[in-house]
Amino acid sequence: MPWPLVVGAAIMVAGTMMSGASAVNAAKANREETRRLARDKRALSHRAAYDEKKNAEFLVSRANAVIVEQGGTREDIINITGDITGQGTYNSLMRLWEGYSQGRSLLISGEIQLANARGQRTAGYMKTAGSIMASYSSMGSSATAPITGGYDPNWV
Repeated sequence: MPWPLVVGAAIMVAGTMMSGASAVNAAKANREETRRLARDKRALSHRAAYDEKKNAEFLVSRANAVIVEQGGTREDIINITGDITGQGTYNSLMRLWEGYSQGRSLLISGEIQLANARGQRTAGYMKTAGSIMASYSSMGSSATAPITGGYDPNWV
Protein backbone atom coordinates (compact mmCIF):
# COMPACT_ATOMS: atom_id res chain seq x y z
CA MET A 1 0.00 0.00 0.00
CA PRO A 2 1.64 3.28 -1.05
CA TRP A 3 2.27 5.82 1.68
CA PRO A 4 0.05 8.60 0.22
CA LEU A 5 -2.93 6.26 0.47
CA VAL A 6 -2.02 5.40 4.06
CA VAL A 7 -1.63 9.06 5.00
CA GLY A 8 -4.87 9.97 3.25
CA ALA A 9 -6.72 7.18 5.02
CA ALA A 10 -5.29 8.22 8.38
CA ILE A 11 -6.35 11.84 7.84
CA MET A 12 -9.82 10.71 6.77
CA VAL A 13 -10.20 8.50 9.85
CA ALA A 14 -8.92 11.21 12.19
CA GLY A 15 -11.27 13.81 10.68
CA THR A 16 -14.25 11.51 10.94
CA MET A 17 -13.43 10.59 14.53
CA MET A 18 -13.01 14.24 15.54
CA SER A 19 -16.22 15.22 13.79
CA GLY A 20 -18.16 12.37 15.39
CA ALA A 21 -16.73 13.07 18.83
CA SER A 22 -17.57 16.76 18.44
CA ALA A 23 -21.19 15.97 17.54
CA VAL A 24 -21.53 13.59 20.48
CA ASN A 25 -19.96 16.08 22.89
CA ALA A 26 -22.33 18.81 21.68
CA ALA A 27 -25.29 16.47 22.14
CA LYS A 28 -24.10 15.57 25.66
CA ALA A 29 -23.84 19.27 26.54
CA ASN A 30 -27.31 19.81 25.13
CA ARG A 31 -28.61 16.86 27.16
CA GLU A 32 -27.19 18.39 30.34
CA GLU A 33 -28.88 21.68 29.49
CA THR A 34 -32.21 19.93 28.93
CA ARG A 35 -31.79 18.15 32.26
CA ARG A 36 -31.28 21.51 33.96
CA LEU A 37 -34.31 22.95 32.21
CA ALA A 38 -36.38 19.92 33.22
CA ARG A 39 -35.38 20.41 36.87
CA ASP A 40 -36.35 24.07 36.59
CA LYS A 41 -39.75 23.17 35.09
CA ARG A 42 -40.42 20.74 37.92
CA ALA A 43 -39.36 23.28 40.53
CA LEU A 44 -41.57 25.95 39.00
CA SER A 45 -44.48 23.53 38.94
CA HIS A 46 -44.02 22.87 42.66
CA ARG A 47 -44.17 26.60 43.31
CA ALA A 48 -47.26 26.99 41.13
CA ALA A 49 -48.92 24.07 42.93
CA TYR A 50 -48.15 25.66 46.28
CA ASP A 51 -49.62 28.97 45.07
CA GLU A 52 -52.80 27.20 43.91
CA LYS A 53 -53.13 25.54 47.31
CA LYS A 54 -52.66 28.86 49.11
CA ASN A 55 -55.22 30.55 46.86
CA ALA A 56 -57.74 27.83 47.66
CA GLU A 57 -57.07 28.22 51.39
CA PHE A 58 -57.58 31.97 51.10
CA LEU A 59 -60.84 31.48 49.20
CA VAL A 60 -62.08 29.00 51.83
CA SER A 61 -61.31 31.50 54.56
CA ARG A 62 -63.04 34.30 52.66
CA ALA A 63 -66.03 32.09 51.86
CA ASN A 64 -66.38 31.14 55.54
CA ALA A 65 -66.39 34.80 56.53
CA VAL A 66 -68.98 35.76 53.90
CA ILE A 67 -71.25 32.80 54.68
CA VAL A 68 -71.17 33.51 58.41
CA GLU A 69 -71.76 37.22 57.76
CA GLN A 70 -74.75 36.40 55.54
CA GLY A 71 -76.18 34.03 58.12
CA GLY A 72 -75.47 30.83 56.21
CA THR A 73 -75.79 27.41 57.76
CA ARG A 74 -73.11 24.92 58.60
CA GLU A 75 -74.23 22.88 55.59
CA ASP A 76 -73.64 25.90 53.31
CA ILE A 77 -70.13 26.29 54.69
CA ILE A 78 -69.33 22.60 54.18
CA ASN A 79 -70.68 22.51 50.62
CA ILE A 80 -69.02 25.69 49.40
CA THR A 81 -65.68 25.18 51.15
CA GLY A 82 -65.61 21.56 49.99
CA ASP A 83 -66.04 22.68 46.39
CA ILE A 84 -63.35 25.33 46.73
CA THR A 85 -60.94 22.89 48.39
CA GLY A 86 -61.57 20.26 45.72
CA GLN A 87 -60.97 22.73 42.91
CA GLY A 88 -57.83 24.01 44.64
CA THR A 89 -56.47 20.48 44.97
CA TYR A 90 -57.25 19.78 41.32
CA ASN A 91 -55.54 23.01 40.19
CA SER A 92 -52.52 22.25 42.37
CA LEU A 93 -52.14 18.74 40.96
CA MET A 94 -52.55 20.03 37.42
CA ARG A 95 -49.67 22.47 37.93
CA LEU A 96 -47.50 19.61 39.18
CA TRP A 97 -48.46 17.42 36.24
CA GLU A 98 -47.75 20.22 33.73
CA GLY A 99 -44.25 20.76 35.13
CA TYR A 100 -43.39 17.08 35.20
CA SER A 101 -44.80 16.56 31.72
CA GLN A 102 -42.80 19.44 30.27
CA GLY A 103 -39.69 18.23 32.10
CA ARG A 104 -40.12 14.71 30.77
CA SER A 105 -40.48 16.04 27.22
CA LEU A 106 -37.24 17.99 27.61
CA LEU A 107 -35.39 14.95 28.93
CA ILE A 108 -36.63 12.78 26.08
CA SER A 109 -35.60 15.34 23.45
CA GLY A 110 -32.10 15.54 24.95
CA GLU A 111 -31.74 11.76 24.87
CA ILE A 112 -33.01 11.60 21.29
CA GLN A 113 -30.47 14.22 20.16
CA LEU A 114 -27.67 12.29 21.84
CA ALA A 115 -28.77 9.03 20.21
CA ASN A 116 -28.90 10.76 16.81
CA ALA A 117 -25.39 12.16 17.29
CA ARG A 118 -24.07 8.72 18.22
CA GLY A 119 -25.76 7.25 15.14
CA GLN A 120 -24.22 9.92 12.93
CA ARG A 121 -20.81 9.22 14.44
CA THR A 122 -21.16 5.51 13.71
CA ALA A 123 -22.37 6.24 10.18
CA GLY A 124 -19.30 8.45 9.68
CA TYR A 125 -17.03 5.61 10.77
CA MET A 126 -18.75 3.25 8.36
CA LYS A 127 -18.49 5.75 5.52
CA THR A 128 -14.78 6.24 6.23
CA ALA A 129 -14.18 2.51 6.29
CA GLY A 130 -16.00 2.19 2.97
CA SER A 131 -13.95 4.99 1.44
CA ILE A 132 -10.72 3.36 2.58
CA MET A 133 -11.76 0.02 1.14
CA ALA A 134 -12.80 1.64 -2.14
CA SER A 135 -9.46 3.45 -2.39
CA TYR A 136 -7.57 0.27 -1.67
CA SER A 137 -9.53 -1.78 -4.18
CA SER A 138 -9.20 0.86 -6.90
CA MET A 139 -5.46 0.92 -6.34
CA GLY A 140 -5.31 -2.81 -6.92
CA SER A 141 -7.44 -2.70 -10.06
CA SER A 142 -5.33 0.00 -11.69
CA ALA A 143 -2.08 -1.96 -11.25
CA THR A 144 -0.85 -3.82 -14.28
CA ALA A 145 0.54 -7.32 -14.44
CA PRO A 146 4.27 -7.71 -14.86
CA ILE A 147 5.45 -7.85 -18.43
CA THR A 148 7.66 -10.87 -17.85
CA GLY A 149 4.69 -13.12 -18.39
CA GLY A 150 5.55 -15.58 -15.65
CA TYR A 151 4.57 -15.86 -12.04
CA ASP A 152 6.11 -13.08 -9.91
CA PRO A 153 5.60 -13.57 -6.15
CA ASN A 154 6.53 -9.94 -5.43
CA TRP A 155 3.81 -8.50 -7.64
CA VAL A 156 0.82 -7.24 -5.63
